[in-house]
Amino acid sequence: MKTSSKRISFTLLAIVFLMAAIVVYSSLIRSTYSKVKSLRGELASKQESLAHYQNTIKKVENFLSQFQNAQEVQKQVSLILPAHPNGGYFTNQLTELARIDGLDVQALATKIKPVIPAKSGAVSSVGSMSADMKLSGSYAGFKAFLRQLENNMLIIDISEIRVERPQNQTPDALNYTITVQSYYQAK
Repeated sequence: MKTSSKRISFTLLAIVFLMAAIVVYSSLIRSTYSKVKSLRGELASKQESLAHYQNTIKKVENFLSQFQNAQEVQKQVSLILPAHPNGGYFTNQLTELARIDGLDVQALATKIKPVIPAKSGAVSSVGSMSADMKLSGSYAGFKAFLRQLENNMLIIDISEIRVERPQNQTPDALNYTITVQSYYQAK
């Protein structure tokens, strides 16, 4: 074979290989490439969903970690506004504050008043308890007692105070009649 015919045959062979490569590319690679593009889109979508879920999980974990002390917060709120009428807690607050301030508790009567219904569903109803107390002691002790009632953790309102001087005691001893009211959450 001559050199020129060898060149022509190699050129034709190269053209055939080029055509075969184009056919293979168009029939096999192009369809597979479109599948690869759609799979890449799905992968990107799933990665975005995964990132969104991980972000949501982190937010929920942060939220839960903030409220892990919710029981302690509920206990503190229950000290301020009890969840039910707790007459023992109420009377204990009153008698101990009086004792601390040097007052003698002569009488103590408590009663639970009717529940005031809530006007909306967002706020629970509030009930109240009242106590009538008769105390005796010094005026300074009584002032300290009133100050402690005002600053007490339990919400206490003073609705009535009467002061009397006893006839047969020391001049600085007085008798006090006081009516106080406290509140609780009604279910």
